[in-house]
Amino acid sequence: MTSNIDHDHDYANFRDLQEKHFQEVTYNGAPLFTTDAKFLFEQYLACLPPSVRQHYNCRCCKQFIERYGGLVTVNAAGATVSVMWPRNVTGVFGFSYVLADIVERANITGLHVSEESVWGTPWNRPKSGPYVGRTWHHIHVQPSQKLITRPRYKETCEQIAAAKFEEFGMMTRALADFTHEHAAQAVSIAGYAGLDRDDKVIGPLGWFLRLTRDMRDTKNERATIAKLWLAVASAPTGYCHIRTSVAGTILEDVKAGLPVEDIKRKFNKKVDANVYMRPTAAPTSGQIDAAEKAFREMGLESSLARRYARLDEVEAIWKPYVAPSERNAPKGIFDAVRPKVAEPESIHIGNMTWTKFRGTHLPLATSIEFLCPGHGNYFAMLTATDPNSKPVLWWDRDTIEDARNPVSYYVHNGGSFASGWNLPGPQRYVKVDAITLDPSTWMGMGFHVNTPKHVFFVLNGAKPVTPVNSLALFPEDLRKELHGYRKTIEAYSKAHVPTGKLEASACGYMTPIRAEWPNINLRVTTIEGNTFTVRLDRWD
Repeated sequence: MTSNIDHDHDYANFRDLQEKHFQEVTYNGAPLFTTDAKFLFEQYLACLPPSVRQHYNCRCCKQFIERYGGLVTVNAAGATVSVMWPRNVTGVFGFSYVLADIVERANITGLHVSEESVWGTPWNRPKSGPYVGRTWHHIHVQPSQKLITRPRYKETCEQIAAAKFEEFGMMTRALADFTHEHAAQAVSIAGYAGLDRDDKVIGPLGWFLRLTRDMRDTKNERATIAKLWLAVASAPTGYCHIRTSVAGTILEDVKAGLPVEDIKRKFNKKVDANVYMRPTAAPTSGQIDAAEKAFREMGLESSLARRYARLDEVEAIWKPYVAPSERNAPKGIFDAVRPKVAEPESIHIGNMTWTKFRGTHLPLATSIEFLCPGHGNYFAMLTATDPNSKPVLWWDRDTIEDARNPVSYYVHNGGSFASGWNLPGPQRYVKVDAITLDPSTWMGMGFHVNTPKHVFFVLNGAKPVTPVNSLALFPEDLRKELHGYRKTIEAYSKAHVPTGKLEASACGYMTPIRAEWPNINLRVTTIEGNTFTVRLDRWD
């Protein structure tokens, strides 16, 4: 430390270089790790000249070095890099490289998790004693927002770090159980065997395949361990639990040598919408009491109430073009009885993938109509009744500033009839009011490898004739903190229905999970006035 009165023995320069080094090493927000480096403060003092040693024997600096001095990051080669000790310091503090060497030779012990905006004590001013009134400056750093964790609900930083430590153990055992060849075959089955709900496993299996390849190709044991820590710390939620997930069942079946068709049959049975992550028994009184207490403590009492969503609450990737002269034009009282305009002549351009259609035709479309099948994947979107309630969905955020997104959806298992959605008979075109993607991608969340590849066509006038007989709060959509209460939540969901049926305007038809799409037939009018029909047959 140094005061604003005494000479600083190059301390200010050391602090500047240390802060610069920290920012350069951590600029990308990569995870930081704790190590078993010991006696760093003692080494720090021992390296100082005896004449100034007592001057820097500071309680605040000691606390900083003991808490943060051993932190490292891991580079692509699996080498650990000290984040606090630069190697380009000269003068009195030129020994900084010695501390860097000690830290980088140490073993990683866990993930560093902190919610503090400043690490260390920047300065203090004694209120008594011989140095009263002086300002003393101490070692500290200011982490970027990427390095600051905001625990949710009652979860603590210590609990987050402990969970990652457990996940490191899980992945160590998974890598011992399954080889790179097992993972490669499982990925092939997930991608090409036509599994139902393959989106549940393509992401985790692809991640595990890349990890097994990296572990296989890394020969140095220290680098292997460091790379595994980096993978665990960076993994999407749930990926490290691969051995106990449905993705793990494919790995088990591959390892057991089962035929592909048997693996497919077993997997499809596990992910059937009626059983996947669904409780098999009613909640007990004890479980209900525990859920009551948890929801009260987390402030979630009003969070389960749901209502039908409106069109203005949909994050659309396309909406019809409305000419400025028509936007505020008054509607006549007899508009509903005017003669129907003849349907435009159109040409059929054949089948097309969604990816190609979105890239080439959607930007030029001023109007799109959807050919309603008599029966199929008709959906409704739901949202929180209380806009200020805390989030219960995993893709929702905690605050308005974080872009709240409480929207979910439901589709009847096995499909439903168009007549049940206030839509005309089969093979009739209906105006598309908006096109959107899975709500979990909204508000900047974006697509991940395990995001369901659905396209939602919001249809004009579509709304449920009869409300669904539940709130459609599915366990797989809940925040991980609520998984322990899923029996009680599902029972609550089944005992209530969403409100706002008459105001519902975010309903329509969604593409299926299957690789091939039936029933996605569109009539498109372009900005040039041309009209064509097209069948979308798959995502890409």
